[in-house]
Amino acid sequence: MTIEIMRLIILAIGWPCLIVGSLYFLFSSYQFYLNVHKSIFGKLELLMTFGWLLTMYCLGIIATLAMYLDVRIGVEYVFPIFMVWAASMLMIYASIRQWTKEAATINEFYQDIERKYQSIFEISPEAILLTDTNGIVLSANNRLQDWLGYKTDEILGKNLILLPFLTEESKAAMMKNFSQRLLGKVSPSYDITFVNRNGAIMNGRVVDTTMKDEKGLPIRNLTMISDVSERIKLEKLQDDLTHMIIHDLKNPLTGIQGSADLLLTGQVGPVNDGQKKLVQIVSSSAKKLFNLIMDILDIKKMEDNKLELAKTTFSAQELVKNLVWIISLGQQQEKEVVFNQIGELSITADQNLVTRVLENLLSNSIKHTPQGGKINLQIKKDGNQVLFEVIDSGEGIPAESLGRVFDKFFKVTDQTMKTKIDTGLGLTFCKLAVEAHGGKIGVESTVGKGSRFYFSLPA
Repeated sequence: MTIEIMRLIILAIGWPCLIVGSLYFLFSSYQFYLNVHKSIFGKLELLMTFGWLLTMYCLGIIATLAMYLDVRIGVEYVFPIFMVWAASMLMIYASIRQWTKEAATINEFYQDIERKYQSIFEISPEAILLTDTNGIVLSANNRLQDWLGYKTDEILGKNLILLPFLTEESKAAMMKNFSQRLLGKVSPSYDITFVNRNGAIMNGRVVDTTMKDEKGLPIRNLTMISDVSERIKLEKLQDDLTHMIIHDLKNPLTGIQGSADLLLTGQVGPVNDGQKKLVQIVSSSAKKLFNLIMDILDIKKMEDNKLELAKTTFSAQELVKNLVWIISLGQQQEKEVVFNQIGELSITADQNLVTRVLENLLSNSIKHTPQGGKINLQIKKDGNQVLFEVIDSGEGIPAESLGRVFDKFFKVTDQTMKTKIDTGLGLTFCKLAVEAHGGKIGVESTVGKGSRFYFSLPA
């Protein structure tokens, strides 16, 4: 092929095809870039297209000039390279067409996910706030508008501490929690207080989660807020009613127990053995019920951190003297209660609370130990602690329930047992009372063999 024919081909066909093809190539690349939401993959493909076309134009210009200047290298080397490059461009174009179809499919898939996410985001019963690592609100659903009267536009772009519906205490709680999660710490749910546009106080329960990148670094924070105002009101009403009933019961119970104890002394007349046994049952039952009432009152105080410990220093012997009635309770039910003590022990604590803890543990053991069984109380020094142990030969507690026996109102029913293990409030009181002293409480148990409840207090 002569140089004249090559020149003609380049001018009449090559350059027009190159210009039209490059424009179409650029258009297709840009469409692909948009289909993948301007992601890094789309940017790389667009950059590659620019580089490819720039090389094509450079080779075309060199080949054209070489041919017009009759430079042999332009005919023998540059022009064939130009043709090969052009052919490869067509192959890449075919690949881009395939990528575009796949990108369209992926794009549709992600749009469907986004629509579902948006639907969940909007219909969620909780208010949802999406913030960046600086605490700036990036997105929010309309639930807060329904609750508080603030529009979403009034929230977006603002820092958490500038949100108009949060009290100062709530802002401090949210920022503290936010900071802990940025440091990688796990944060439990917590309560905050709202003030709606009309000035009414509302309560919310907050659950936060941190969104991280592939390196594990926090990039977003998702905050979900539930309106618990009605639940808080009902709980307060329940507590108020419970405490009103309890206070009304205290005086009659005190009178019943006092009268029974007076009868047992014989000061109001002789009492035969049958009558004495009945009066002892009345006295011990009244004391147990009175202790239950006091447990409920003190549990509430300890949960609110309002219980003041009346610490004194007393001996283990003094403590045991207050528990003599427990021995009578066991005897009435044909169960042996034994108090063991190792060495002279001095204890500094709230004697009333420690006594009631032991009364609860011993009563619980008596209740769940069969006739002829044995309950043993041991008090001993354990390093710089005083260790209390209540060991029984009773029914035992199923292994799966051991972690919850100190939970409030928790009850266990084991199908292999004939009776119900009722851990109610007594064990909850024990746990809170021991922890209020800086001590620890625990339980070990085997079904059918018995249980060991233990707690330790600083000596």
